[in-house]
Amino acid sequence: GGGAKAGGGGGGGATLYRYGNVSSASIWYILAYLETICGVRRGDRVWQLAFGSGFKCNSAVWRALRNNTTQHEAWSDFDVEEMRAHLASLPNHHKKTEDATSR
Repeated sequence: GGGAKAGGGGGGGATLYRYGNVSSASIWYILAYLETICGVRRGDRVWQLAFGSGFKCNSAVWRALRNNTTQHEAWSDFDVEEMRAHLASLPNHHKKTEDATSR
């Protein structure tokens, strides 16, 4: 999902998982994720959206002029499947185990 190729999603969840809330720097971690984990080829487009406090927002569309084979240090040792397994092992706090009105 999320429109990214392999690796699942666009990297937002992985950035939050690995680095926490890094505010506006998130978009650069996500771009590095896309280049490292998903791969960016000549002609690919990346649409970055950023939202800040109040009414602040910005958008940029990048088009790759060449194939990118850069392995960014921020993601070079990252294992997407390990993250997914860890997240799947956590308790699901959104699932109701008991209906509060039935008490």
